[in-house]
Amino acid sequence: MLKRFFVRFNIELDSMKDNSSQFTTAKIEKAFETNYKDEQFKNMLSCFQTCSASLTSIKRIHLELTDKELSKRKRISDLMRNTKFGFIEKSNKFNIDIDPHAMSFNDLSELRDRARLIEYSTNNNNKFSIGSEHDIKELHSFVIFVEIVEKVLKNFSLLHTAGHPSTMNYLSPKKSFTCIDSNYQELIDFSVMLDNLLYDWEIYLCKMYGKHIDLTYFSYRQIWVVEDYLYNQLQELNASHSGYHLLKYIGIQPETIHFDCLPLKADNPNERLENIGKILTAQRSTTNSVYKQENRLIKKVYLVETSDEGILRGILSLFKTLDTPIAVNLLFYCTEETSWTEIRAFIYRCFYSQIFHQLIRPELLSTFIHDSFTRLVRQLVDDHPQHYFRLGIITTVSNAHLQLINGLRTLQLVQTIHDQDMLNRNDLQQIINEFIDENSTLVTSRINGLGKSYFIKKEIDRKKKNYMKFPISGDIDVDTIAERLRDYGYPLASSNAALHIDIGAVNNTKQLNELLYCLLLFRSFRLGRVAVYVPQNVPIYIELDSSPHSDHLQDKIVLFKFMNSKHIDNIDWNDFEINDQKVIQLVCNYLQAIKDKTILKKNIGDDSLDSFLPATCMNLLNESFFQYRDPTYINWTQLSICISVYHSLFSGFSRCGYFLIDHVENPQLRLDILRTLLQSSNQFTSLCVEDVRKSQRSASSNETAISFSDAIIRWDRTQPFSVVFSSGGDPIFVYKRPNDVPTSLVQAFQLHYEIITGNKNQQLNTCFPDYSQFTHETLFLKLATLSKKYFNKSICLKCYRQYDYSQTQCVRCESNEMLIRPISSKSEDIEKFQKFIAEKLQMEYVLTPDNYIKMLLIYLRVQSGLPVLIMGETGNLK
Repeated sequence: MLKRFFVRFNIELDSMKDNSSQFTTAKIEKAFETNYKDEQFKNMLSCFQTCSASLTSIKRIHLELTDKELSKRKRISDLMRNTKFGFIEKSNKFNIDIDPHAMSFNDLSELRDRARLIEYSTNNNNKFSIGSEHDIKELHSFVIFVEIVEKVLKNFSLLHTAGHPSTMNYLSPKKSFTCIDSNYQELIDFSVMLDNLLYDWEIYLCKMYGKHIDLTYFSYRQIWVVEDYLYNQLQELNASHSGYHLLKYIGIQPETIHFDCLPLKADNPNERLENIGKILTAQRSTTNSVYKQENRLIKKVYLVETSDEGILRGILSLFKTLDTPIAVNLLFYCTEETSWTEIRAFIYRCFYSQIFHQLIRPELLSTFIHDSFTRLVRQLVDDHPQHYFRLGIITTVSNAHLQLINGLRTLQLVQTIHDQDMLNRNDLQQIINEFIDENSTLVTSRINGLGKSYFIKKEIDRKKKNYMKFPISGDIDVDTIAERLRDYGYPLASSNAALHIDIGAVNNTKQLNELLYCLLLFRSFRLGRVAVYVPQNVPIYIELDSSPHSDHLQDKIVLFKFMNSKHIDNIDWNDFEINDQKVIQLVCNYLQAIKDKTILKKNIGDDSLDSFLPATCMNLLNESFFQYRDPTYINWTQLSICISVYHSLFSGFSRCGYFLIDHVENPQLRLDILRTLLQSSNQFTSLCVEDVRKSQRSASSNETAISFSDAIIRWDRTQPFSVVFSSGGDPIFVYKRPNDVPTSLVQAFQLHYEIITGNKNQQLNTCFPDYSQFTHETLFLKLATLSKKYFNKSICLKCYRQYDYSQTQCVRCESNEMLIRPISSKSEDIEKFQKFIAEKLQMEYVLTPDNYIKMLLIYLRVQSGLPVLIMGETGNLK
């Protein structure tokens, strides 16, 4: 309301100013009163109080805008007064580098917008209006300067995409420019030079496309990468060089090119380009000798509209329809980054090669490229009506909305291939089998840990090949994958290699699908800008992660339905191998001694082990750990964990002096303790893994899901009694209730207390207190016995890191916290110190029997050399 009032009032004031005789105080007061009496402004006074509260903020914002405005004006003026700059390239993108302002083109573009607003401002009352003719010229000069910079950057990009070899010679620090007092004539001349250079290069490039078709396969610096390979790496046949893989991708065998026959390397870019074209064309001379005549009555463009999963079927169907040999270099995959230069080269290749080519996913191209595509095809067809020309287009969107197709239809060139005209499943299977044969195998399993990797390694060893593993997971990038494969070099290019592709959870299934069928069918791909080639005689094994995600992946990756496969349902105990003799033999010696009860008569240690055969070890392990488990979820990972954990437990038992034959009154105690350890194998290894897997599978198959709480380790689900050993070999007994403790152990403790105290009637709770009654402090004191951290170390109360006893300050915390430590090494001082720590920790985390048992299991896995990932609940800062 206030704004409308003052706008109207200002309009009347402006009209009064035109007549100085009317511009008096009385007239102004009368104008104000007339507007105020208007019905829409009758409540205007009430707005002043409301708006006055925001006046301070309005002033602050106004001042900030004023400062920014003045700052931008000053930056423009400084740039025009004295500036040194150059052009740089990073990741195929060009930019300007202004010294010393450290500005990019985006900064210049923003300043240009501001300069235009100021330059064309017509508000004479504007506080920031232009003050002089010099300012006007300076702003105008700056706008032109930025426009020239923008044009130079565009020309750099076009030259670079078109592969001109001299582009890098014009970049910083080789070439720099200045702008002094709005004089940047050097930049203007340079821009004109780039215009001419780009025009001449594109004319010559298109001319060479018509004479030497293989040049159309290369963009950016790829042609010079091939040149470098031919002149510097050809004799060595360097299989990790990009040029080697580019030649293989386009179907040229580098080993057939004779280095001695190469022409001398020229300096002129045009001569260099033509020489490379001649070298590559010479390799094709025997295959392109027949000239085909065009039949005007036949459609030249074949259109397939399909889904992402149907692209492979569309590709092979079109090759079959046109009776064209199947080759990967006849496919062009469009991306959102595909440039017009690349598409123009593809059109020339398709038109002059007299071979059927295919364009995949043109819907990803820009509108400009669609228009330019149609115009160029029209021009070539009109200029050469008798020229043989065939093009296939495969799209995953409705062709009615595809500008490219609509444009080609106006030329009467398009023929639609319908689903009934494409390959059926049997024909598709036959063609795929011709390419992948037995050298490509898909390996899957129902759950992880059933031996997929072991099977692949065994197969590769059987074929006497060199094993090479290649993992793929996460956000995949086809160029990065191609570079990784290419970097294997000669070992992968040799006939002795075998490739194991381990596929985990992948986000971009479409790209993975295209990558895999190109790699497996054609043994080469270039889905982006990097090409890679894998020899046909290299066996490729694909391992899929056994997760619900992989079930979805198998449906989306078309080739998986047709290739050789190996599915593993359960572990094969015949594959059991002994890798670490000492570890497995110690575990199996204990298992055998428990089984035949010889543990009652002898100690077992590393120096007194019997040597068991693998079959005997396998039977002992299976009987001891998996006899009562669900065989559906038994895997090699669980077996490996069991062996590691029980090696740690049995080693602790061997070191514990309390359980040696000579030190126990009743040998039955040894057997009771060890049997208890075996009964605890579930919670020591993977108590909740089976429940989690069942829950995942049920979720993917719409079965009844298992409760989340059933997949959590809890005190009420642990074994009634168990034991772990500290690093010093002392036993720590874990039990739900005192009555769960074995009788032999109770008797041993009662005897021990009787000797110490002379009291024969020790209560059970005295020897084995009830854990359910333990306080946070008591549980912490028990956990503290597992390490020496809270015995003779200095501790930081902020980060809880430990240091040597003599150190006084924490070097990790920014505040250099003072460290605390036990006053002395006396037991009462150490216990007092531990209680103090427990009290501090209780403010952040309270120990309960549930998390106490979890910590014991974590400790045991760490002691066993197993990886542990600790994750807190939501909102819990662990």
